[in-house]
Order: sequence, then structure tokens, then C-alpha cells
Amino acid sequence: MFAHFEPRLLLPYVALAFAEAVPALVARHWSYSGENAPQIAGWILQWEDRGMPIFDQVIGTPPETSQQDRVQHAKHLFDTLSPGLTCFLVHAACDTPELRAIAPDWPFRVADHAAFQSAELSNHIRQTGIEVIGYRVLRDAMRARL
Repeated sequence: MFAHFEPRLLLPYVALAFAEAVPALVARHWSYSGENAPQIAGWILQWEDRGMPIFDQVIGTPPETSQQDRVQHAKHLFDTLSPGLTCFLVHAACDTPELRAIAPDWPFRVADHAAFQSAELSNHIRQTGIEVIGYRVLRDAMRARL
């Protein structure tokens, strides 16, 4: 839940990512707060120079969006993306008794699963020209630079 964006946790988190040669979820324009914010911005530039993929933006579908509007809302988010590397967070899950027991927002997670499995959204993303990739592509690019 973004605990790693806490400045005290960010350095060990990124150090572990470099040690294992896997991408960390680090955003270029995250609102890092406090007196360390300028220093963090400098670290991000250094990490990127060393080969860490840095996300230009992190977005996702908020649980406040109605379940019926998940596809439309996701289409809108994709339509308004700025160029660059985006981490699109989706809390997709299949409807199970376990999910209902542990996640009070389970209807939204099930709706996200349905929306992101839909042909309508898949076709829309393809038509926008957005290239959907996963962490494996980022990992391989990072390892090639290390």
C-alpha cells in the first residue's frame, strides 16, 4: 500500500531491487514529502542512470467508481495518459468466498477483473496505440543495463 514511498523505507527497498536486479515501483513525480524530497529527487535520477526503470506516473481505478462504469472509467484513464512509462494499478480478483471475507471492497475488485478481461477495453487500448507491458520486460531491460 505504498509504504515503500516512506522516505525511511525507500532506500532499503531500492537497494534490494538493485541487489536482485528487479524493478522497484519508483515514480518520478510521486509527492515525496518532507525535508528529504529534494534528496529523493536526486536519488531517483541516480537510480535511473544506473538502469532502474522509473515510472512517469502511477494511476489506477479508484474504488469510488461505480462497478458498472469500470470499463468507461478505465478507457478514460487510458485516453488521458501522458507519454512515458505508466504503472497502471488494478486490484482485479475473482469472486470467491475468501475474497469476500478479507476485502470489504471485493465488489470493485471483481468489477476490475471483469473490466480488464473485457474485449471492449482490450480493443480500446489497442486502438489508442498504448503498448501494454509487464514487469518482465522492465526487468529484462534493467538487467541489460546493469
